[in-house]
Amino acid sequence: MLQRRLRTVDLRVHLHPVSGEHLPFADESFDCVVSTLVLCSIPDVERAVAEVYRVLKPNGRYLFLEHGRVAVTSHC
Repeated sequence: MLQRRLRTVDLRVHLHPVSGEHLPFADESFDCVVSTLVLCSIPDVERAVAEVYRVLKPNGRYLFLEHGRVAVTSHC
């Protein structure tokens, strides 16, 4: 679905489904890294974020969207 939508706009977008803890890219490869609702499913979040900063160029941007963790408690 995303691939089909990307063909209708003038954007250069490359999707890479990879392990967050071991990004297969050289240091300082990207101007921007985007992750959406994935950090909650990565076992080693600190390692994943370190990998993002490793592959970002100097002054690059890391854009992420996450939902918060909520403790489930009973108020009865």
